[in-house]
Order: sequence, then C-alpha cells, then structure tokens
Amino acid sequence: ARPADLEAREPAPPQEAEAVQEPQQVRFPPARQRRHSDAAASVASFFTTPFFRENSRMSLEGPGCEPLTDDFDYEFELLACWNRTAKHSAKVTKFHRLVTRSSLTKHLSDFPENLEDGGAVFIIKPFSVKKIAWDLVICCIVLHDGIVLPLQLLGIQVSTSDSLAWPLTLVWTTDLIVSSVIAYERTDGTWETRLPYTFRRYLSGSFFPDFVLAALAWVERFVESGTFKFLRICRLFRLYRIEAIIQLISNNIRSERAVLCIGISGKILWLAVFLHFIACLWLSLGRQEGGWVSYHRPGTTDIQQYSIAFHWTLAQFHGSMELYPVT
Repeated sequence: ARPADLEAREPAPPQEAEAVQEPQQVRFPPARQRRHSDAAASVASFFTTPFFRENSRMSLEGPGCEPLTDDFDYEFELLACWNRTAKHSAKVTKFHRLVTRSSLTKHLSDFPENLEDGGAVFIIKPFSVKKIAWDLVICCIVLHDGIVLPLQLLGIQVSTSDSLAWPLTLVWTTDLIVSSVIAYERTDGTWETRLPYTFRRYLSGSFFPDFVLAALAWVERFVESGTFKFLRICRLFRLYRIEAIIQLISNNIRSERAVLCIGISGKILWLAVFLHFIACLWLSLGRQEGGWVSYHRPGTTDIQQYSIAFHWTLAQFHGSMELYPVT
C-alpha cells in the first residue's frame, strides 16, 4: 500500500470527551421558609404533589433537560416579577387583609418608621388596633343612640340615657380630634402622615356635620328646651358611621366566608333598626286621640305597647293574602 493510503487508514487521534452538562439542580425550600407570594407557593407546591412525582419520568424538551426522579434534589427560585413591591402592596393589601395583629403589622410595613414632621407623632395608623377599637366604640354608641332616641321621642324614659349623657358628649368631642389625625393613602400608594394635610382632608370631608352634632350635644347639656329635644333626632345621622365601619372591616378580611357573614349581619342589623323606627312611629300615631292604642288597649306599660307595635311592623313585611283554600 502506498504511504498515502496508510496514512488514510490510521485511526484518528482520540478526542476529548465532551463534558456532559449536568442539569441544574432545583431545590424546593421547606414550607416554613417560604416568604413569597401565594401564587408562587402554589406553583412550587405543584412539583411536590404525587401527580407530578408519578409522571416525573417524562423527558422535558430543550437542552440540558433530564428526567426528574424522586431521588433528585430540586431548587426553586422566584423570578423578579413575583416579588411584590412596597408600592404595589400599599394599593392591593387593604382588600386582602385579615383584621388581626399579624396581618395589620404586615399591612403597615410600608408605613414610615422615622417621621420627619414633629406633629406626625400624633398620627394614627388607619388600620391599627387602636383605630379599630375606637371604631367599635363609636359603633356601639351609634347603635345606642339609634335605639334610645326614638323611644325618648315617644316619652319612654330609658335608664341609660341620663347616666351616659356626659360620657357620650365627651366621646363625640374626642372623635373630632381623632378623625383629624388619621393618616390616609395618597394616589401613588404612599401614606400621608403630615398633620396639616390630614386635618385639611378631614376638614373638607365630614368635619362640618360631626362638629354640628357635637355642638348640639353640648347645648343639650346646659339648655333644657323642647326644641333641642326634638333636634336630638339629628343625632341619628350618625348611623352612616356603622356602614363605614362594616365596609372597613369587610375590606380587610381575607376569608370569603367571614365577609359573607359580616355582610349578612349588617343587612339584618339595618333591617332591625328600620323596624325599630317604624314601630316607634306606629306607636306614636296610636297614642294620639282616637288611635289604635286607645281602641284596642294592648297593654298598660310602655314595653307591652312597643312589643305589639314591633310585632305588627314585622308582620307587614311578608304581606297578607285574603284568599284562603277551601274544600
């Protein structure tokens, strides 16, 4: 054979074996150490389900993809798009928070720690425990006024009306100060904690009706007149605070079941208040000369007459029918 043929027949020198690119390990951290959003946690939990484990022998398309087995350590890392920013949290968390100390602390994590304005130290966080407790006290007082005031217009004396007169007047006066130092959320998602701005916002909102009602309460303490007794009915305008408090609590509850329960309870509460007003009005008309009280004589005490009037008012809601079945 010619030298050229021998050179062609010689085996080629061994080439270095290509390094096998091992697949990147993916490790899932324990559930206790996960600090990411619920959506990312649900994605991560899918890879640990029995369904995924049973079908983990399937080959994935793409370079560097190998079958996933049970004895393989997985490591999961979130992309930047899954991380919630402070601005985004301030806008959406108020609709998905549970009214507890832990959730409120997490919601107010974007609240400024070091307040530059000296007057801002008196600012109250809108979802703090103190603010919610104050709202619950206001709600109870408004319910008390909604029940007692119509009875007082009928001439029915309630034992708690005189003993709570001065404390309630002081509470409504204090509420003017509390409402003016509550921080609020700006349009860009940040919190306004400067005292002049919070007071200006309250001044342009519900300050005037609150101030008028508080002034009437002070006038009632020093002036005894039938005209001011009739103006007590104006205090019933505070019932709008109940709806605002219910809406505040509903917006900060994550459980749909709890939101439904609070919504149903609020509707039942409004129905009971409406029935109470109609019953008091019906009893007031019946006590006039020639009214149904003097004609039917339902009872001698005020509570008996009110109970019958309330029962009659409740019976009007389902309606009546004059047609009866016959055989």
